[in-house]
Amino acid sequence: MHSTRLLRWGGLAAGLLASALLVAGWRIPAAADTLGTDVTVSVTRTGEVSVTPAGRALSASGLRPAGRADARRGRVTLRNLSGSTLAIRLRALPSTGSVDDVVSLRLAVEGAVVAEGPLGTMRDWSRGAVKLESGGYGSLEVAAWIPETIEKGFAGRIEDVTLEMMVKPVGGR
Repeated sequence: MHSTRLLRWGGLAAGLLASALLVAGWRIPAAADTLGTDVTVSVTRTGEVSVTPAGRALSASGLRPAGRADARRGRVTLRNLSGSTLAIRLRALPSTGSVDDVVSLRLAVEGAVVAEGPLGTMRDWSRGAVKLESGGYGSLEVAAWIPETIEKGFAGRIEDVTLEMMVKPVGGR
């Protein structure tokens, strides 16, 4: 009788322990301190310039203040389909403007910086232009980051950015 009682208490203790372990395993993990900013950058093609792969050049989720060294990068290839050399300028059009002063972009073609700065400053056509020979290719690199000096305004934001190209024949109007 005494051994039966010990077995019952031992079984109860083992069952409670197993239940506690199962409940602890099903817990939802604690969330990160704050949500970051999600940014996607797409490039629109023109009749003269194709973009490969089509569409999205960059998809960055969870951006937090960290500086340019920790920028997320994406790349597409531009191809001049026209019969002449083209000068290409870029501009960035955000969908909401909610992170205009928070997210910074750098746009470079074959390593030559076309535009760089806060997203909100890139709605106008870039001052810099890149030349692409007839039939030529160029690699467009897009980098996005949140400067480490930013303290608020980035948590839980989502921004879709469209990069547009303005193309003009070199020596033409």
